[in-house]
Amino acid sequence: MEQNHLPMHHDPLLVGASFVIAIFASYAALVVIRRMRQGHQSPSWLWMGAFTYGMGVWAMHFTAMIALQLEDLLASYDPLLTLVSVLLAI
Repeated sequence: MEQNHLPMHHDPLLVGASFVIAIFASYAALVVIRRMRQGHQSPSWLWMGAFTYGMGVWAMHFTAMIALQLEDLLASYDPLLTLVSVLLAI
């Protein structure tokens, strides 16, 4: 069976940005968790933690998806589906 692969490459700067986003989002989520463990267990801290973690995971993955560049194809993202994916990540 013959396999055809699409020619592609990754933008190293965007891959690095994705990595940095993941580090900062993890740090921010850990700060919120530490605050909650220190007694600030209000629902607003829980929502802030969920928002921070969800946005960090989504931003890291979306940045990595943009880093993938297919040589012969033009990729685009539907704004409505992108918004839905953000909401689901949070």
